[in-house]
Amino acid sequence: MFRYDDSWFFKKAYIERTHRYFERYGGRTIIIARFVPVVRTYAPFVAGVGQMDYRRFFMFNAVGGVIWVALIGYAGYLFGTVPVVQKNLTLVIFGIILLSISPAIIEVLRHKLRRAREAQ
Repeated sequence: MFRYDDSWFFKKAYIERTHRYFERYGGRTIIIARFVPVVRTYAPFVAGVGQMDYRRFFMFNAVGGVIWVALIGYAGYLFGTVPVVQKNLTLVIFGIILLSISPAIIEVLRHKLRRAREAQ
């Protein structure tokens, strides 16, 4: 696929842009991807397409995994015995979902604000 010319689906410029992105934000993306369900699925694939260094990917992936396990394990231990959480489990689940997608929402808003400032 990388040997072919540009098509409507695949453009070499996209690969170059992805490579630059992962050079700059790759580590942060791999760690945060652990906490955002949809991004967690695609981040390793896109990091490979963007030619992120494997050792760097592995290190950030391991750090993200350790943070994920520690945070979720500790949170489950803390909140699992709280009666309010037990009685309102549905609200807690919705809160977790909102919290898990909040980094992506914040980044999109920051990007839009930055573009608006640059346009002025």
